[in-house]
Amino acid sequence: MSDYDYTTEIPLPKDSPAFLSRLRAGRFTSPAGVESSFLFDDLTRSRDKRTSSHDIADSDITILQDLGSGMHVFNFSVYFVGPNCDTEADEFYNSLFERYTPDKPGKLNHPRWGDLPVIPFGSPAQTESYVSGGGISHVTVELRETSSVSAYQPSVLSHYSPLDAKMKARVTALDKARGIATTGAKAYSKFKGVVKDKVNTIKSGIDGITNLSEDAREEVEEIHQGILDSITLGATPAIILAQVNALVDSVVSIPQDSIDLAMQIVEMTKAVIDSYGDDVQNAHTSEDVVNLGLNFQAIGSGLIADLAVSSTNINFETRDQIGHVIDSLELTNTDYTNMMSSMADRIEGNIIKEFTPDAELDITMHGIVKDTTAFLLVKSFSLKSRRVYVLSHPSDVLTECWTRYGSLDTATVDFFCKTNKISGSDFIELEAGREVVEYV
Repeated sequence: MSDYDYTTEIPLPKDSPAFLSRLRAGRFTSPAGVESSFLFDDLTRSRDKRTSSHDIADSDITILQDLGSGMHVFNFSVYFVGPNCDTEADEFYNSLFERYTPDKPGKLNHPRWGDLPVIPFGSPAQTESYVSGGGISHVTVELRETSSVSAYQPSVLSHYSPLDAKMKARVTALDKARGIATTGAKAYSKFKGVVKDKVNTIKSGIDGITNLSEDAREEVEEIHQGILDSITLGATPAIILAQVNALVDSVVSIPQDSIDLAMQIVEMTKAVIDSYGDDVQNAHTSEDVVNLGLNFQAIGSGLIADLAVSSTNINFETRDQIGHVIDSLELTNTDYTNMMSSMADRIEGNIIKEFTPDAELDITMHGIVKDTTAFLLVKSFSLKSRRVYVLSHPSDVLTECWTRYGSLDTATVDFFCKTNKISGSDFIELEAGREVVEYV
């Protein structure tokens, strides 16, 4: 027990600044329960802002990506005073070297910024001056905010991982696209024809997306026109393909209350990938097939990566929704891989020139799908699972909703109707023998 009461409020002058009244006593509690109250002078905090910048070779394009923020870091310089300041400082200093984990952090009652779970970092230091600073013990330490990972082990997985990997894949694919041969008018004409076809498919898919805001649609129109202008002006393939990827980017990052948008992006992606089958049949020279392979590598990988990112932005309600999205991502990625293999196989027998899909990009794409699947599986653990039962007698929506969920509020009834696809006369009566689902 300290002889000095660190919690005692110091009377403030009548006209003192308001911020002084909002300060509170500082306290730190270690995982073992050692409590240390302290005095302070300076308070600092910092936080990483995760952003990346990727320059595309031989172009004026720079891709900027906001990857979120890190946890707060607090650099503390604290003081202990009074007859037992030395032993109090010793207790605090020693407690900093206990075993800390995200599940067993220290608790910081910060004088300014709330109650926070933290872990000591760096090299805590203790200093005491017995002449000029007699009766004061000084400890410096860096405390970093943390969060619990008790719910699952792979705590590093978050939607930022697919985002970061997507940017890496894009830079690789667009860099390889510099190898597309467009020095001749015929070669560039074929390139334009393929790109226009894919852009039209993508644009048609986005136009068919329901509940897309006017701002998003205006952005899509602007990017679409920019692609057409670039083709007319004869821009390099890397620039045009970067714009095609940006066309899909304009919608995949939108937070979603349902899986509808992700499923529409799945259908659009499958349509674009399938359309390359006709292009393969129309590629008759080694230059044609190599150009086509690099073209597909850039657009196809971008679509798969965007689909993965889109799936992490869904506000899932049930486990089977996540299962449906995972299955769709896996199947669509298989379509991409098979199409890429067919292009490589097509060129493999050509004795003039051979195209080989980029190995680094292949590894990155595998990681995107793998990490996204793991992220979604972890998220599913906290969601409701599906159960099916058969009505033995006629019933109605309100009766079944109350029986299964014990509530008739609007949100619950809407959830029951949505998950059971209630429509038409179903609102009046649910027939005997009907299968009804509930989530528990």
